[in-house]
Amino acid sequence: MEFKLKSTFYSAAIALGLCSALQAVTIQVAKADDAWKPDQVEFVVPNSPGGASDTIARVLQKVLTDTKQLEVPSVVLNKPGGAGNITLNYIRERPGQGGEMAVLSVTQPLNYIIGTSTYNY
Repeated sequence: MEFKLKSTFYSAAIALGLCSALQAVTIQVAKADDAWKPDQVEFVVPNSPGGASDTIARVLQKVLTDTKQLEVPSVVLNKPGGAGNITLNYIRERPGQGGEMAVLSVTQPLNYIIGTSTYNY
């Protein structure tokens, strides 16, 4: 009974974590649109490899690839530092590319709200 309870608890915690993370992820993948097809999709993460955002990005990458919603090669790119501003700057410097997805936490929007960042997206 204890094992089943722990297993259920961990499953619920993981599901809740993924749902929370997916709230913060903006996916702009145009399915079956031949006019827009990047060479690759980059999941840009503001943390070092092995962290929560990195894990979520890798799970998201796997799910989108396995379900054939992502038809081009993809990579998880870690850009740690600057409370997420390095990630946002990397995305901002690539206008019109369309192949980048930032996996952000609540920290990045809060940085804008409290005035420590000029990035408002």
